Amino acid sequence: MKLSYPTYEVIVVDAGSTDGSAEIVKKKFSDVRLIETRKMGIGEAINLGIQHSKGEIIVFDLNSDDVVDKNWLSILVSALETSPEIGIVEGKRYGTTHGVLYGAGGKVNWITGNVYGIGQGKMDSEEFNFGREVDFVRVIAVKREVIRRIGLCDHAYYIYFEDTDFCIRAKKAGFKILYVPEAILWHVGGATVGKGTLRAYYYFRRNHIRFIVKNFPISTLFTALFLSLIAQMLFDVPRILPLTYYLFSIKGLKNSALRGDIRYIETFFKVLLWNFRNLRETIHARWQAKMIVNRLS
Repeated sequence: MKLSYPTYEVIVVDAGSTDGSAEIVKKKFSDVRLIETRKMGIGEAINLGIQHSKGEIIVFDLNSDDVVDKNWLSILVSALETSPEIGIVEGKRYGTTHGVLYGAGGKVNWITGNVYGIGQGKMDSEEFNFGREVDFVRVIAVKREVIRRIGLCDHAYYIYFEDTDFCIRAKKAGFKILYVPEAILWHVGGATVGKGTLRAYYYFRRNHIRFIVKNFPISTLFTALFLSLIAQMLFDVPRILPLTYYLFSIKGLKNSALRGDIRYIETFFKVLLWNFRNLRETIHARWQAKMIVNRLS
């Protein structure tokens, strides 16, 4: 409500929260449009908000763990209006530690399958003060024209990767995605789902696989899928198998058994099983996205 931009609407989609957020909005923010709905994923909630919006520029995935600078929106709108080719923009995101970046746009490695925020975890420096074209952004400011062409968010992701997927589809449709460092926001990270929880682990791993199968070119799809699965397994081994601590630590099995968590094995197999069961739907979504790009080209 303190933004410097003169005319905008704020839509809050409350998907079944239980912490009194909806009541706070009703009592303290009468100018905010509140949509109360059943429990649903972030992508589905975003789509509902977009469908109720009026503006030709829409910001979404601005969640309950984000805070923006007062000039943030004005800068993003100005950047979007500089060229018809620019479809999506995002500003510089800081974490909760002073001066440490949460991201300056994002990149996709089409060989390894790695999806990462540029500069995430690094101290802010001069190299992050220059605007650039990126593969994806997390808090999306987008022209409605982009949505008209490529459609809404893919709600099958439920939580995680709906933003990355949307951006990649927009790029394939010919729109540019820009990082605009002058627009500042702060992000807590993990506040929506819970940082380091099994639930966060499940959805991130599950959706990473789906993202690769849906969006990667055939020439690198299988390589990226294989390498990303290997990377996941290597990263998760210390958390999955207490035995690894026995083998590589002089502290022995008694201490290591407390540090390993066998639940990660079960969760990892749930990740693989979900993707196997939903493979046909993922391939269909891949085909639909390709048809949209072919129609626009």
